[in-house]
Amino acid sequence: MPNSIITDNGTNFTKGALTQYCSVSGIRLNLASVAHSQSNGQVERANGLILSGTKPRLVEPLIRSPEAVIPTDVEFDSPRVTMYTEAEAKEAREDGVDLLEEARLLALSRSAIYHQGLRHYLSKKIKPLPFREGDLVLRLVQEQTGQHKLSSPWEGPFIVSKALCDRNAYYLIDTRKTNKRKRDTAGEETTRPWNAELLRPFYS
Repeated sequence: MPNSIITDNGTNFTKGALTQYCSVSGIRLNLASVAHSQSNGQVERANGLILSGTKPRLVEPLIRSPEAVIPTDVEFDSPRVTMYTEAEAKEAREDGVDLLEEARLLALSRSAIYHQGLRHYLSKKIKPLPFREGDLVLRLVQEQTGQHKLSSPWEGPFIVSKALCDRNAYYLIDTRKTNKRKRDTAGEETTRPWNAELLRPFYS
């Protein structure tokens, strides 16, 4: 039983049977950071690796029968027909099945080494902004409606309520004053985490 599951922001993950199952089973359901395509891509890639490793184990491998030959090979006594023996063909099939799992593990290890190197290269350009629970932060404005050239690109302040240090993402609590034209969200925690790249410290 996993301790936590990271998914994208699809409605089939954010609500419904999966949410109820995680709540009953005590599994923490973490959603990908809002407006942060890198986090979403990591989730999709991880899902792809899981499927690529699981699918071959669920589907019975297809082995081409050595008896499938074209008519011209039979008519002109090709070496494939004249030198064919059932014992050697059976041994070759068994060897292929035995080596199949080894080939899969080798490909998986190469993929892991490649992704580790790629992650190390990309991490050199990342400057983490470690916020702590209780810190005041500003959030990059996502809705440009009503904004003009002199409008601040940041909104807030927000209070960091929960930190997901392994993903550099944070849940926030809105402390802004109520706007009569909008629903009152003061004191509510955001339903999805926000990546540190979209946040900046707020100095009062």
